[in-house]
Amino acid sequence: LKKSHFIVLFNKKDVFDAQKRPQLDGFPPDGANTTLSSDATSSLSLIKAKFLSHLTRKIYQHTVSLLYRDTFEASVMDSISEIAAKKGAVTPM
Repeated sequence: LKKSHFIVLFNKKDVFDAQKRPQLDGFPPDGANTTLSSDATSSLSLIKAKFLSHLTRKIYQHTVSLLYRDTFEASVMDSISEIAAKKGAVTPM
């Protein structure tokens, strides 16, 4: 695994805090009013937080599965062998 995976995993909040927030007061050059209300801004923050939580869970699950793949496979094979032994069947190799 690369260091960047762990940076995303453990510093997810710092990434968004470090980003510059766009200027929401004023009009763009074309004259349209795109000012976001505080409700819309808080909704966007909530969406970002939920996305990051989901992303962090997925990265963590993937990391754990990579780290413990051999142990998990061995555990599954042991369980299959135990069940096969109880039923008198040939165990897979």
